[in-house]
Amino acid sequence: MLSPSAHSGQAPRSISPDPFCGIVNTNLEPTFSPWEFLDKGGSPDFRQGELFEAGINLSDPAVNLGHECFSTFVAETRSSTSTTATLKDFVLGGFQACQPAMTTQASSTGVIAPKTPVTDLATITVTGATNPADPTSPPNVVFFLCGPGATNGCPSSGTPIGNSALVGGANTTDGIATATSPAVNTTTSPLAPGRYCFRAEWAGNSTYPGALSHTNNTTECFSVQDTTAITTAQTWLPQDTASITTGSGGAAPEGTVVFSLYANGTCSGTPTTFSDSSAPYATNNTTVYTESTIISWSATFTPTNTTDYAGSTTTRCERSDLTINNSASDFTPSP
Repeated sequence: MLSPSAHSGQAPRSISPDPFCGIVNTNLEPTFSPWEFLDKGGSPDFRQGELFEAGINLSDPAVNLGHECFSTFVAETRSSTSTTATLKDFVLGGFQACQPAMTTQASSTGVIAPKTPVTDLATITVTGATNPADPTSPPNVVFFLCGPGATNGCPSSGTPIGNSALVGGANTTDGIATATSPAVNTTTSPLAPGRYCFRAEWAGNSTYPGALSHTNNTTECFSVQDTTAITTAQTWLPQDTASITTGSGGAAPEGTVVFSLYANGTCSGTPTTFSDSSAPYATNNTTVYTESTIISWSATFTPTNTTDYAGSTTTRCERSDLTINNSASDFTPSP
């Protein structure tokens, strides 16, 4: 309980840096009451000694309550100015509540690439006091992560990802302290594709009792992209073409070319054949090779006009030796 020194008749006027100040009306004439009042004698105004006004400097070192948070007070009166006089009236009053609140913000809230670290920042701010002490650890702020299918923040449950101490910064009486979560979606511990949200919890301490918990479906969430991988494999589609000429040098006759494709380099064995009846003559093969191989071609021309033109067959074997290497060397691709 705090009480200024008692004085007879009038309490002393005080100015800073004194911790207390007060005054009693000493006028012989009644002092007008701005609120409804009636003393024992029936007067609606304050007669001499009936009005007392006082103040306490809570920040003064003698009081040392400037950094404390409390929301109620009790004022009491005595039957006389003596400190041992009988207590009479008690008045219960209140101040603005000194209350900590938590907000949170993820370091990334959009779509992020696989193995891109993300952290959560919890900020506890105390209001209701001029220079409140910063909230401190212990206990630490505990962080949780919901996902990969989080749709409404992380209101409950979730996976604990660790805890971090509250840091108040250089100004220890602004009532603000922060804690940063351990990183998730790291290179060594990547998250599966999907949407994730953080939640932060603080159990409170003796200065600021009462647990705090916070999540947000916008500032606390992020999405991890799925990974992709590319592999390549060469394919080779063998084709052949043919040109028809005459011995006399005249225009080439019409006819049909039959191409024979052999699965060896000697034009032997049973071939796969392709036929084309109009120039320019070419194959229409659709079977591709995916491994190293050797093939060969031959072709036969049968003219439409067999009276004037004789048929012909290639006397040489076209050979192709194909080497497929899908891992010839490493290289750095362009971004």
